[in-house]
Amino acid sequence: MNDQLIEDLLRKSPIPQPPADLVQRLVADIRLPRIQSGRSESCVPRSLFRRWFPALTFSALVIACFVVMAVQANLISALKHGNESLRAQTRNLDALRQANVEAQRLRGENSDLASLQRDNSELQRLRGEMIQLQTQAAGLSQLRADHQKLAASAGSASGAPVDFFAEAKAKAQRIACVNNLKEIGLAITLWASDNNGQCPPNFISMTNELGQTWRILHCPSDDSDSAANWADIEAGKTSYPLYTAGCTDTNDPNTIVAECPIHHNILLLDGSVQQLSAKTYAEQIKIVNGRKVWQR
Repeated sequence: MNDQLIEDLLRKSPIPQPPADLVQRLVADIRLPRIQSGRSESCVPRSLFRRWFPALTFSALVIACFVVMAVQANLISALKHGNESLRAQTRNLDALRQANVEAQRLRGENSDLASLQRDNSELQRLRGEMIQLQTQAAGLSQLRADHQKLAASAGSASGAPVDFFAEAKAKAQRIACVNNLKEIGLAITLWASDNNGQCPPNFISMTNELGQTWRILHCPSDDSDSAANWADIEAGKTSYPLYTAGCTDTNDPNTIVAECPIHHNILLLDGSVQQLSAKTYAEQIKIVNGRKVWQR
């Protein structure tokens, strides 16, 4: 038989069928190893732990998150409380600052008022002295006539006339000049207090503070034509040069703001009046930053 014939026979032969209980016999022939009792007891806990480990881990993580959130909430609450306390303290601090500023302002006003009261008392005293001198001057004519008689008789004996009342008259005129400067100083202080510390630029700007009178702007010893109205004052008919233009109450208190060239009386920025001699005036008056300053 050749190969071709054998192959044809094999193709024509029937296909063998497997036994009907082949599957059951194969399953019955399978033998699995049994788990020993000791090994099973040691494996059970590891099996439960591995089974519950993810749940326990997640629970622990959740609990830790809640604890952290609770701590943060407590810190936030404490910070809010501290912030409210600081805001309350800040409001109290602002109120205290305002109260302090107001107290400082009141102290300054009280100080200015006390200074004005002292100046007013001094002016009243000087006015009293001036009225007294005016009263004494009323009888000066008669005394002068009597003096001329005495001077004539004395002069006939010594050959030179003597004027006993010239010194008293000069003193009275100088006191009246000091009184005028005091009133000018008070007017300058009042004007500056109403204008943020700026001094008045001229006499015309403080007519109200000067009492609506121009007579105090003329020295009794000034023999030049006196002013008859404010227009004459504006034209420069005054005995007292004024140096207050551009000056403030923060300048040197010894700054001269007005003066009498006749008597060498000087009015300082602090409102005081100093009586100097011609020699003392030349020695103690200096020019500082373009302004006359009294340097003792």
